[in-house]
Amino acid sequence: MFDAIIRGTLGNFGSAILDFYIANALWINTVLLFYALILVYAKRGYTRIREIIRHELIAHYGEGISEKSERNFIKAVERFQFDWQSLSKETKIPILSTEKALYFRFKSPAFLEKHFTPEKIFTLFSEERKQPGI
Repeated sequence: MFDAIIRGTLGNFGSAILDFYIANALWINTVLLFYALILVYAKRGYTRIREIIRHELIAHYGEGISEKSERNFIKAVERFQFDWQSLSKETKIPILSTEKALYFRFKSPAFLEKHFTPEKIFTLFSEERKQPGI
């Protein structure tokens, strides 16, 4: 009875998709689980690199860097030279994914330099400041 109700709601095309999923559920779910695990590791790698950038700036400028205005913060970050090559080697997994993204990108020094602009780093510092307990 439930099958008839579901198939009636889905229509012909939806029923065909449901039949395909039922026939291949193990493979489909395996691929989705594998992708989800890769995405979790990619997000951990991104978080690790973000933390290293934060610690390097605090080590160089002190805790007061997070209290600077946006303009002064960006000027300070522009003067600071990150070693993108060593930052790229900080994580073993060769991909990164931001917090809210459902995709990942391949990690390289060029990508890190392009992604972590001074404005982006200021935004990350601002978000951390707004979180309670930090």
